[in-house]
Amino acid sequence: MWNRFSGSLKDKKDLFEQVFFYSHSISKLISVGSPCRIPYTVAGKAALVIPELKQLYFKNDIQGHSGRCKHSDTIRPYFYFHRTMATQRILLNIRYLGHAFCGWQNQPNGLPTVQAALENAVAQIAGHSVEVLAAGRTDRGVHALNLTAHFDTTARRPLHAWVAGVNSHLPEQIAVLSAQEVPPDFHARFNACRREYRYVLSNSPVRPVILKGLVGWTFVPLSVEKMQTAAQLLLGEQDFSSFRSSECQAKTPIKTMYSAHIFHQNDFICFDFAASGFLHHQVRNMVGALIYVGNGKLSQDDFAQIINARNRQFAPPTFMADGLYLTGVDYPSVWQIQKPPMPKWFFGE
Repeated sequence: MWNRFSGSLKDKKDLFEQVFFYSHSISKLISVGSPCRIPYTVAGKAALVIPELKQLYFKNDIQGHSGRCKHSDTIRPYFYFHRTMATQRILLNIRYLGHAFCGWQNQPNGLPTVQAALENAVAQIAGHSVEVLAAGRTDRGVHALNLTAHFDTTARRPLHAWVAGVNSHLPEQIAVLSAQEVPPDFHARFNACRREYRYVLSNSPVRPVILKGLVGWTFVPLSVEKMQTAAQLLLGEQDFSSFRSSECQAKTPIKTMYSAHIFHQNDFICFDFAASGFLHHQVRNMVGALIYVGNGKLSQDDFAQIINARNRQFAPPTFMADGLYLTGVDYPSVWQIQKPPMPKWFFGE
């Protein structure tokens, strides 16, 4: 690269030494956006010598202007580089245990939430406050294997800093799995086209004390076949008002259920649901109604009538949050969002 400069070997050596002398300032400019002051005679050539600085020029992410600085009773010309600090949008994949928090969303009374913990940790790395917006807002006690959430920042950090760095400031019940830069018009919630949940239920005579908070429990024997048959009535686009919480803030109760699968996995029964979106408490209310079908309290016709009633008062009580996991969020392929695989240790396939 030095061959592009004319002049003697001594001139090239002098230029190299000058650029090397200011390399620390230039490095801070590139990594965190700190303003950089370089002698005017070095400034233009430095941008060509240092590839990262040249790349920022091409991206219109850096600007400079000349100035003069009084130093040792002489007026010396300097060139000031500064980052334009354009906003960058980062998407995180997050995993957490929900029983340690009062849900995802920030609470006005300062109760511990996943959102508050994550915003605090990200701010430590970004150097400024951030708002982290998720694809969904889980309730108190509900877990997430892979929840997507985005934030905007003017800080420039390598992607691994948004993983390892943020994790170092998070409580042990939360972990960032991965990070990627996304377009500024991408939105973790509004661009999601599919959300997936799994409810893990222990159906045994004795409560699962070792897995307390991690799985639901009912001791009455259940028929998986009856529940699977009833679950097919949930498929398609329809009004899910019968499984909607009175506190739900969704604009419409109409959602599209893409799949509903209930199966045995070792000593557990798993309820898998995938839909365009879910109402507040919808999954827990559907699981509660399906359990009534499985233990014989409701027939297939009764379950169908509950759906058609579009009235929460006709459905069984909300089932416990223990055992409910948000397992994934999908986006149209145009966004090229990376989705971590389901961990092999998790209940079910």
